[in-house]
Amino acid sequence: MPLQTFERSRVKRTRMAVTAFGVAALATSLAFSPAGAVGPNLVTNGSFESVGSLNTTNSELAPASTSVPQPYPSNLPNWSVTQPAEQSGYIDCVVLGGANNMCGTSDMGPGGVYAPFVAFPGVSPDGGNFLTADADSFYSEAISQTISGLTSGLQYTLTFYQAGAQQTGFTGATTNKWRVTFGGTTIDSTLMSVPDSSYVAWMSQTMTFTASAASQTLTFLAIGTPNGKPPMSLIDGISLTQVAEPGSIAVFLFSVAGLAGLRYRKPRIVTA
Repeated sequence: MPLQTFERSRVKRTRMAVTAFGVAALATSLAFSPAGAVGPNLVTNGSFESVGSLNTTNSELAPASTSVPQPYPSNLPNWSVTQPAEQSGYIDCVVLGGANNMCGTSDMGPGGVYAPFVAFPGVSPDGGNFLTADADSFYSEAISQTISGLTSGLQYTLTFYQAGAQQTGFTGATTNKWRVTFGGTTIDSTLMSVPDSSYVAWMSQTMTFTASAASQTLTFLAIGTPNGKPPMSLIDGISLTQVAEPGSIAVFLFSVAGLAGLRYRKPRIVTA
């Protein structure tokens, strides 16, 4: 092969490889990050895989009794709970390993143990453990976590999975959702209408919040109707990531475009 032809072929292969690398890097970034998100997940134990002393016998968050509703540490690492003002009880617990045992095998409730669900929606797309909460307004308690490292004025994307179910021993259609508060903003998740003795399958949720301080509290409260059924709200895979600023996205895309543009530069041919 003549030297000039060989050199042109070598340069072309090099440019194609560089271009492919840039495109692959972009594809990988988009595949493993929420749209427009940058940085790590700011929520700790959002998949409820760290359970501390919780076990298959008793996995309730079991807060201590208090006369004034306020956030305080629970048995679930990294999360706090707020007991209802009625002080009459609560059913917030981790379903371990995705098994249909709700709060464990020894927790007593109306008519027996809190296990299982009438109809089980199965393991969430996030896998492993998930949290279930009684959405009856008489019993519902909020779970919360303080998020630090925020930048005031920037947007953050919250994602999670939710499902709806009903406790064994009860009948009747219910509605379920999660009320999410981050800083001073509150957004409700998609309303789930659970048929009698059935469930609503796991679905993904995405919300966008704007930070107003360097540290804010992220709170989830199960909301459901009617009281007494009870409506059970399930949640898993909670993630909060910063939304990439438009300038950052533009710089990244410009860099990839620059790599792709190398293939159009005229090669320098070395002659013998």
